[in-house]
Amino acid sequence: MRQRKPQYSPEPLAVSPRVGFGMIQVGNTKGYDLIARGELDSFIDGHQRRITVESIKAYIARRLAETAGQSSRRIQNTKPTATNA
Repeated sequence: MRQRKPQYSPEPLAVSPRVGFGMIQVGNTKGYDLIARGELDSFIDGHQRRITVESIKAYIARRLAETAGQSSRRIQNTKPTATNA
């Protein structure tokens, strides 16, 4: 039997705050703070708030870039000692 192609994106474009906060493993307070600061994009659809998955991915990318910058500075500032030389 032939399989039908889905007529929707396999990945959602927007998710509920509960799902979105779970994706980045933060609680409600931190999650709504991220929305208030503009770190996550959200909108109201009827009576329900939705967070864009794109903004969640962008948030993760920014955090990774910040972490990578901090890690490289730590490595550059490390002086050789007898134990790691």
